[in-house]
Amino acid sequence: MKKQFIASIILFGVISSVIAQDDTKSLVLGVLPVTSSSQSGSSYIDNVREKITNAFASKSRFTVVDRSRLDAIYQERNLQKREDFMDGDIVAQGKSIGAQFLVSTNISELTYANVIVQKDKWGIDKAGKVITWKENVPCIDVSMVVNIQLMDVSTGVIKANKNISQTPRYENQTEAHSCILTTLNNIYGYTVVWINEVFPVEMKIIRIETTDKKGLPKTVLVKGGEDMNMQDSRRGTELDVIENEIIQVDGKDLKRAVSVGKVEVESVQGELSVCKIKTGQLAIQQKLNEGKTLYLRIISY
Repeated sequence: MKKQFIASIILFGVISSVIAQDDTKSLVLGVLPVTSSSQSGSSYIDNVREKITNAFASKSRFTVVDRSRLDAIYQERNLQKREDFMDGDIVAQGKSIGAQFLVSTNISELTYANVIVQKDKWGIDKAGKVITWKENVPCIDVSMVVNIQLMDVSTGVIKANKNISQTPRYENQTEAHSCILTTLNNIYGYTVVWINEVFPVEMKIIRIETTDKKGLPKTVLVKGGEDMNMQDSRRGTELDVIENEIIQVDGKDLKRAVSVGKVEVESVQGELSVCKIKTGQLAIQQKLNEGKTLYLRIISY
């Protein structure tokens, strides 16, 4: 009886956590410990995990589960050396801590090579004559392949997959560790772009804010600002203007996003943003005049 009472409390806590997330529209996500099928990559698993965790944590629409709770699962099952860790037990554990999604990452390749590259050099001698010569330049070639998978805990199905592959060359370098760290830093940016692709943010256009001399919309007011981690246009925040079209196929309603134009963020005002229209002025005006609801989907930020 006592065990049943304790189990009920735990279950209530998990359900309450999920309900709370529904209210805030925040997705609960767990970033599992990184594995490596590359021997040299094993030294950088914590570094890679930090990059991916920070990419998700930087978005207010995600709540990242404390890593210690996920690490406990791995220690219990001794999965640090396994690559095929997205099994039924891990999914069940993910559910038990209220995670809606689990992120798994494997470093499949992380190698480097010291190379000498000949470069053409030129200069001017004392007589003012242009001279050329060959110079040996020490370089380090890094090869990195990282695979990220996102699992929907409710279905146990892989929702999305991302392969990050890079082969940069670092000139005038002899220290491999710093070159590898520089390459790994790129994982953050690639992950942010991937997040926007997998979880596209849609924000509603409230109204036309300003018009040009021809009476066409110049800027629009948007529901979405600091709460959506929006940035000003100086950082290149670009959004696609879309209309959600409903198409009936075999008696089933299917939603298709139809592009109407593009805008960029001009200013952020709390939970609102003013966006400058880059393309599609006439189409946007016609849709809004018809009473259509238009949304903005983040392309990059």
